[in-house]
Amino acid sequence: MSNKLRNIFSNQMFEMGLSLNFLDKEAHDEFLNALKIAQDEGRAVEVKGISSISTNVKDGDVMYPLMIENVVDHVMIGPSIEPVELTIDTVFGKQTVVFERYTTADNVIIRTKNEEIVFLNFEFGKQTQKVNFTYRLQSQYAKKTKDVVEGFGIAVGIFDKLFRPYAEQEPSDDSNSLHTMKRIFQYSYEFWRKLSLIEDEINVSFDPSKIGNIKENVQDVEELYLLLIEKKAIREDAKLTSTETTGITFKSDKYIPEIGQKIALTFIRKVTYTICEQNITIHTANLLYNAIIKEIIKNESGEMKVLYDDTDSAPMYISCTGYKSQEEAIIEQDLIIKDKERTKKYEEALTVIEYIRKSEAVS
Repeated sequence: MSNKLRNIFSNQMFEMGLSLNFLDKEAHDEFLNALKIAQDEGRAVEVKGISSISTNVKDGDVMYPLMIENVVDHVMIGPSIEPVELTIDTVFGKQTVVFERYTTADNVIIRTKNEEIVFLNFEFGKQTQKVNFTYRLQSQYAKKTKDVVEGFGIAVGIFDKLFRPYAEQEPSDDSNSLHTMKRIFQYSYEFWRKLSLIEDEINVSFDPSKIGNIKENVQDVEELYLLLIEKKAIREDAKLTSTETTGITFKSDKYIPEIGQKIALTFIRKVTYTICEQNITIHTANLLYNAIIKEIIKNESGEMKVLYDDTDSAPMYISCTGYKSQEEAIIEQDLIIKDKERTKKYEEALTVIEYIRKSEAVS
């Protein structure tokens, strides 16, 4: 009785067996070559010429047949892969990442699963200390931008876990260094994080697969993020070339413009950005400063034309703040000059590039 109970509740694994029958010797040799490729190169190879496959299980000294397949259309031989779990720290907290590990003749290869949004592949040399690394963004697996944000956040966490001490010792100007690769992931994470926040702010849904080269969208995403999320004033990075304005309204009826006076001009405008093939329109309140009146012309109807210029030491620039509605921009326009702190905010505004560099210096 005890033996039967032991057999019923035993967790001892059965021995499994597999038998292949080949059409000819050439097919047999091709199979052996595929095994060698899988071992040496770590890649899967399709094998043809197998006529049948049978499987069996062994219990003690007795062998039991399980299956015989006489129609074999497709057989792939690949490296033996084992799962490896790694717990990492990310901006989202601790997470467990499952890698696939296998060996070749020269390398130990660790990679994330094929369907990961950010796919990572590390090759560690058996005889050398060299590490080869490749990655790719697979946005087709992302349903929303937040999925990509998480993917790059995890990639940064993996680098910190595996290579942080080494990356910190490498020169930051080496384009092939681990330090540089980590920075690329950090930049990518920030880009997608900001895009996701913009998405929430203006109530749209961007398709991650519509983003091609990030560099083509960085300027617009950074600008929208600064205007709508951080509520910054942005200075245009180009010197103003227009030097005349018609239809100027002076806020005080007592004010009489004079040639040589320095004036501040405020106005609103509509700006459209194209991101992920979607047009995003916002409204801006603008301040033109360092303008000096050089000529005043009135026509017969009383309309005033003001021509203005600047000096080499104080060139004219435009700074702006951004809003989702025109009404908000109009309210801000009225307050720009009245509120000294607001005026200062516009006058001390940085360009988008300057804000980015300032942020990088802090991080």
